[in-house]
Amino acid sequence: MQALKDRILSEGKNLGSNILKVDGFINHQVDPALMDACGKAFADLFAETKPDRILTAEISGIAPAIMTAIYMKVPVVYARKTKPVTMTADVYLTTAPSHTKGHQVELIVSPEYLRHGERILIIDDFLASGATIKGLVRLVQAAGHELRTPLTSLRANIEFLQRAHDLPPDERDALLAGVRSEIEELGDLFDEVMLLATDDVTRAEPDTEIDLAVIVTEAVDRFRRRSEREVDLVVEPTIVIGNPTLLDRAVTNLLGNAHKFSPPNEPIEVSLSARRVTVRDHGPGIAPADLDRVFDRFYRADDARSQPGSGLGLAIVRQIAEQHGGTVNAENAHDGGAIVSFQLA
Repeated sequence: MQALKDRILSEGKNLGSNILKVDGFINHQVDPALMDACGKAFADLFAETKPDRILTAEISGIAPAIMTAIYMKVPVVYARKTKPVTMTADVYLTTAPSHTKGHQVELIVSPEYLRHGERILIIDDFLASGATIKGLVRLVQAAGHELRTPLTSLRANIEFLQRAHDLPPDERDALLAGVRSEIEELGDLFDEVMLLATDDVTRAEPDTEIDLAVIVTEAVDRFRRRSEREVDLVVEPTIVIGNPTLLDRAVTNLLGNAHKFSPPNEPIEVSLSARRVTVRDHGPGIAPADLDRVFDRFYRADDARSQPGSGLGLAIVRQIAEQHGGTVNAENAHDGGAIVSFQLA
């Protein structure tokens, strides 16, 4: 872009050590007209990439990124260099050398705004050495697989605790609580991966004659104690031949799925009738395009990206149901919310 080249040549000052001072139009004062021209040039250059969002780093990268986003009609996410109190414990974090600051800086993005499966266009301070760009690439790679989320968050919290020696007790307790939560999620994730590691679910015990109503009732009682959430339960005696441990896991996964999407003050509805276990939530429901995929391994709908989980819970329900000769189903209730169920043969 000739206008940018001209401004660099007329105003730029080489400070040595690969540092170019251009405070007059981006690093301190921003020239909106020049940034607009840069944004249009970037939008034209990367038009075929069709990004879902643009990623940059505070502060100098924000101006060209926003102008580009206006032309491409996508949102901008900027990596924070300090973690604000409003940001949750679950973050993607990396470090990069700052030539202007003379030390390593953190780059932090919330998983809510950097999601698996999206196309990300990275635009940073186009006069930098490229170290920040590489750091942003690492953030995108960390977000590229849902399985990395709990490990990434755990590492970030531990690294922060190691550096922050003077944290107030309440902040330290909150970070430690986040560490414990991520360890528990990693444990659950390991269990789920092991269950799906082969085509056949590993059986902890042989099939036996059981009352499915007892399995469902015990799972609901345990869920009530752990979540302190109201659950409306209606069951009928249902004698089946099956694996009680696996069937309990299937019911528990349906409850956990409903818990993620139901408003806190709304009950979850559970029923067992005609050998079908049905769990209904009162959340936003499932997008029509996602109804056929919610039981796929690792699949997470757009509405679920900001929620904890691996994308394996409902896949396990389907595998357990099919191993018992059954089927699964997901649909939307006519008055709102999702209805997810499994039917035994």
